[in-house]
Amino acid sequence: MREIVTIQIGGCGVRMGSRFWGEVIEERGITRDGEGLTSMENGRLFEEGKNGRLVPRSIMLDTDPATIDILEGCSLGSLFRPDYNIRGSGGTGNLYAVGRYECSDVRDQALDVLRRQVETCDRLEGFQLCHSLCGGTGSGVTHALLEDLRQCYSDKVVTTYTHTDATPREGWSTVQTYNMVLGTNPLVEYADMTVYLDGVLMRNQAVQQGTKCFAPAGKLINTVCSADTNMRKIATNLIPFPRMHFLTPSYSTPAPHDDSSCDTLMHRVAARQSFLFPGADNCATTAAVFLRGPDVTAHDLACASRYTRSQVNSGGAGSWLPDKIYAASGKAATMSAALLVNEGLAARTHMSALSSQFFALFRRKAFLHWYTEKGMDVMEFVEAESNMNDTGSEYNCYLNCGDWSSDDDE
Repeated sequence: MREIVTIQIGGCGVRMGSRFWGEVIEERGITRDGEGLTSMENGRLFEEGKNGRLVPRSIMLDTDPATIDILEGCSLGSLFRPDYNIRGSGGTGNLYAVGRYECSDVRDQALDVLRRQVETCDRLEGFQLCHSLCGGTGSGVTHALLEDLRQCYSDKVVTTYTHTDATPREGWSTVQTYNMVLGTNPLVEYADMTVYLDGVLMRNQAVQQGTKCFAPAGKLINTVCSADTNMRKIATNLIPFPRMHFLTPSYSTPAPHDDSSCDTLMHRVAARQSFLFPGADNCATTAAVFLRGPDVTAHDLACASRYTRSQVNSGGAGSWLPDKIYAASGKAATMSAALLVNEGLAARTHMSALSSQFFALFRRKAFLHWYTEKGMDVMEFVEAESNMNDTGSEYNCYLNCGDWSSDDDE
């Protein structure tokens, strides 16, 4: 058994994670009180609690107690252990600096709960984090926890499902650009895989499907977690270089009028409107396809791989790689498919736009005093932007290099 511990950080991360757990228990026939069959499959995400109840291997953390209070008061709240839910005494005021440097009590509680979670695991595979770069908790506290995870569990895979805004939108906080740049820095340094999720695209998909905002993210995470594979295999096949680990996701189920064929489902999931982060067609370096259903055959998986290869890799990026598609299947009552695409142009474009927005503020020192008053040094901003720009340049280098020249072979 290879266990995964889920860490939900900040208001956005808690809500995203609750959608994920809702999908998991509905699919596996587990009640909201944790009554269900103890099995190897369930043991990956659940531990056995008192009276044989299944308890999620999950930690919920928010500096603002209101979000967790609301979750505990809803029908899903009884599924979680109350002592695994960590609250602060107030919010971060939307400041990365507060989450990073002034929430040590929350951070210490999280590490204590994390150690207890790990002790219940036989063969811990890794951690998956749900968070947002936009707020103070999701960016600042996540930075601190990623450092701790790398220090204490350096041999485990760390995957982040990262909510971000690829483009400015109505209601965007004035300091959100700073938070996103500063929060990207630890993702570059400490995460093994980062799955970008754009807020606007998630909302659009949720409206089209008639579901709540974070439902598409919950379905995506469940599809990846429940496939017959593990996090290290996914990372090994998707990440050609350590810093190039920013992935563009897609998720889809068959429409009511569609037939049940694999080809139809793959056509939907590879369509640009199914993606949860904006990107460019046919510019993938590597990709992974996850196909789930009541009876997924080897032939279905091979067809899914071929179709994915033709749709996301025809642009020639990373043409020197031997095979750029990784495929995994899984059992489920209904058909669904997900893609994780290492689409360098998407990551590079997002980082470039973020850098431009950052420079417009930083050159004028606008809003900077809110951060320096909390003890931050101006050089932290410079280093964070530089690290992000270097990652974008690395993507650019390998996207444009094509095949190795003959000089390199001599």
